[in-house]
Amino acid sequence: MPIVNSPIGAEKVSIWNERSGAPRPARALWLTNSSGLTLDGGSFSVMEEQTFAGEGVFDPIRPGEKRLVSYALDLALNASSKNANEVQRVTRVHISQGIMTQDSEVRERKTYTFRNEDSSPRTVLVEHPVRIGYTLRSETKPEETTADWMRFHLRVEPKQTAALVVEEARPVATTYQLTNVDERQVEFFVRQRSINKGVEDALRRILKQKDMVAELDSRKEGRDEEMKKIFDDQQRLRENMKALKGSSEEKLLVQRYTQQLNDQETRLEKLGKEIEQLQKEMDAAQGVVDQMIRELAVDTAV
Repeated sequence: MPIVNSPIGAEKVSIWNERSGAPRPARALWLTNSSGLTLDGGSFSVMEEQTFAGEGVFDPIRPGEKRLVSYALDLALNASSKNANEVQRVTRVHISQGIMTQDSEVRERKTYTFRNEDSSPRTVLVEHPVRIGYTLRSETKPEETTADWMRFHLRVEPKQTAALVVEEARPVATTYQLTNVDERQVEFFVRQRSINKGVEDALRRILKQKDMVAELDSRKEGRDEEMKKIFDDQQRLRENMKALKGSSEEKLLVQRYTQQLNDQETRLEKLGKEIEQLQKEMDAAQGVVDQMIRELAVDTAV
């Protein structure tokens, strides 16, 4: 049995790890192996003022290594926690290749509360999980950070309650296709202050050009609708002419219907040319929209 007779540094703490499933914080020693030798793992016992306080097991501790070893539940310390989160305002806007990205962040706040019912103070070591993608925003910094945990110190006086607030943030990126952005969305961005004046002006120029495309499209649809009505009316006239066969009114009405059909054919020819011209203007105007969107490049703080 190896025996080492050497003083080593040890801080008495109460560990709270919410994910451990324990009903209370654990009493523990935060050991620093300053003996210069490796401490072989095994069981250990803790005496406080000649009174047995608890026991536990630890793995080997290398020279200079710091290790937490727990030995009992802290029955005098009650622990609870509360979560809160909020979305922060947009801080940056990127526009490239027709995609607008707004960068913001979600802040999450975890409040750990402890009540010390003992007559002696407690040093609580709160183990808060390290989460990928989150950045610590709290003014209180951890005493130690490992791959999995941030460990915060909190002193709780006798018969008192103390709280530790851990605030973290994770980035959030919201993307928009500029081809789908409309007037209502731009107004929303302005109200939320999620774009600056330069971005607003650029988007409004694109919307103005899109309105030109929409106006041309509306005019073309009107002419398409007129052509459809003429085709329907021509079908009606032809049916009427068939029904006149052998009637006394046939000659007079056929001349009348024939003139109407001739007039309609003239109008259809004109409509066809107008629709063709409007389509060309639409294509050109849409090309301007596409070019404006394609060439718009922004990377700015808001």
